[in-house]
Order: sequence, then C-alpha cells, then structure tokens
Amino acid sequence: MGMGITVEFPIIPTIIWLEVNFFGKTILPEIVCLFLIILFILGVTMKKIILPILFVLLVCLSAIAQEINLPDTGAYGKIQGGDETHVNEVIYKIPYEIRGNQILTFEVWDADSLGEIKVYLNDKEIHSVPALGNEVWSTTQTIKIKDILLCDDNLENKIKFNNESNPPETYWWGVRNVQLTKDTTMNNLTLYQEPTGKNMTIAWDAVVDERYPDIFYDFFLYNEGEERKYLIGHTQATEVTFKLPRTGLWIFYAQSCNKPFTTDESEEPRICSQWGHSALEQLDGTPFGQVDDPANPGTLVKGKWMIYGHVASPTGGGVD
Repeated sequence: MGMGITVEFPIIPTIIWLEVNFFGKTILPEIVCLFLIILFILGVTMKKIILPILFVLLVCLSAIAQEINLPDTGAYGKIQGGDETHVNEVIYKIPYEIRGNQILTFEVWDADSLGEIKVYLNDKEIHSVPALGNEVWSTTQTIKIKDILLCDDNLENKIKFNNESNPPETYWWGVRNVQLTKDTTMNNLTLYQEPTGKNMTIAWDAVVDERYPDIFYDFFLYNEGEERKYLIGHTQATEVTFKLPRTGLWIFYAQSCNKPFTTDESEEPRICSQWGHSALEQLDGTPFGQVDDPANPGTLVKGKWMIYGHVASPTGGGVD
C-alpha cells in the first residue's frame, strides 16, 4: 500500500505568553509587574507602601530574569566555589519551537541521597534523581520526555530542578549541561511538521483484486504520545482529508476490506487485509509509506513518514 501526503501552509499569527504560578494560579508575570508599577506610581505620596511594593516588584522581575534558556552548559545551584544564587531551584525555559518526543540530558552535583533533587516539567514531577555522589559531579543523566507532556497552547514549557530539602535547609547541590535533543529512536523516517489548524490530505494506492470488485477502506490516526486512536473512519475513496485533532506525533493506519464496515453482528464477517501504516516496513524492508518527490511532482518516493502536529508559530506560518 503506497501513501502520499499533500499539505498547505496557512499563516496563523499568535503570541507567546510567559507564565508563572502566583498564589497557586498560572498568570503572566508581565501583568503582575505592570500592576505593581502602577501601584508604585499611584503610591508615590504614600511612603508607607512604596518600599513594600518596590520590594515585591524587584522580586518579581528577578524571578523572571533567573529563568534560563535551553540549551545551557552553565552550572547553577548552591555550589562550593561556584554559583550560590539558586539555592532552592533552577528553572529552564524550553524554546517554543521544540516539540515532539525529546531526550533531556544533564549532570548534577552533590546528589548524595535518593530524591534530594527532583525534576519537574510544567510543575509536574517527571524524575527523582538517584544518589550519585557527595560533592562531585555526576555522569550524564538521561530522561525521555514524551510530547504529550508538553503544552499544546502557545506557552513556553519549563523544566525545573528542585532541591527538595531547600528550604528550610540550604544544602549544597547543583545542575549543569542541560539540553534537549530530538528522540531519534525511529531512524530513516521523514517527519512532516504541520499546524493543527490546516487541512491535510493523505492518499494511498487502490487495491486491485478480481475476487473483490468493491474495496472498502478503514483508517485512523494514531497519536504516539498518548498511544490513542483518533479520527477512526471508513471510505471507498483512496484519500482522506482532515485536520489533526491535537498536537503530537501521528502515524496514519489503513486497511482494505471486501465489505463496508458495520456494527450489525448478524452480517457475515468482512475479509480485510493487514493494517498498513505510514511508518511501517514490510518483511523485506520495503517501506509502506511513500512521500511526494519535490523534484518530480506527482511521483512518490519510498520512505517511512510521520506527522508532527503543532500549533501555529508565534511569528506565523509554522516552524517547518
């Protein structure tokens, strides 16, 4: 079964928003700081509240400034002979364009007990660092982060390394060489990166069998991160047009049958082929999936493929 893909590239302007947790609510730090600036201006003649407001404003701005963009090789934490300004936590911002399954790598310092240092993604715990040595840097640690854990909206994702004892303690600890790389466990695979708001068409070759003059197809999209089927459908056509139901990594599945799909159990069972999908190889290594050849319109090139659905780029037009 051959498969092809045709795509469009709509421009969808959006805005990136920074976010923080403030008294248990997710809000924009810029709004908090702007509100405090307005209070400061209005309270110029009220000396009793100027200093408290100014102090909170400085803390707010400081918290925003201390977030670190990935990747970063610097060493942060409360480190002997090094940085001591991140006593409790170190927060990294994941660039907007990073989506899909990722591999997080890092090294920690003075992780001398299990669970002393924990890793959070968007305030959800994803890893508890094991005991790796007292007052020494660890070997490189690796965590797989599934795309389902990343925000669907136009929000920056954040990774936090937290010393669970600080406060009330002020124990030594640190983290360095933090980076994300695309999970490449699937090799020789073409990845289409497409916005979720656009129409996409997937086509496949017709099945020819003299025994079954009428061929019916079943199909669905499979989200790798969720391990869940979407857009389950049935058709006699050899193509289907749809919009991705959410972000994530998608594989397209299809099978051919001799009769239309029915839920009537009294009907004679259908005869169907095995399921083929866009990232599949046959036993001899021949890919089922095929992609359009940009150099020769209308022709297909053998090759496995998946679709990565993302929201529109903040600057419009996608991140392809």
